[in-house]
Amino acid sequence: MVNDGYQQGGCVTIPIMTFSTLIKLNRIIYHPSYNWQFADAELYDNLMKMGRLKNMRKPKMPVFEHRHWANAKRKFDAVDKPGTAIAGKDTKNYNNRMKMPLAERLKV
Repeated sequence: MVNDGYQQGGCVTIPIMTFSTLIKLNRIIYHPSYNWQFADAELYDNLMKMGRLKNMRKPKMPVFEHRHWANAKRKFDAVDKPGTAIAGKDTKNYNNRMKMPLAERLKV
């Protein structure tokens, strides 16, 4: 678990894991049903449910600055347009997938 500068509390944006954890995740890090958002949120939820998430943050650990337009770190631009156009689809997908049992979420 790392700080990404945008989601300070629960975010796994840069997964570093043992091979046994990867096997338990059915060799899937980010589920392919996502287009742009929430793949990292589902990874966090799945790892928490499996009891495999370790907080590697230290008090004075550097934080990656996620220069996201939503928290006014930069202006919205052309790079953001494709993702925001499908954001509703990924939000709905995430909410539906979180209703599934973990075993079902780990299938492709």
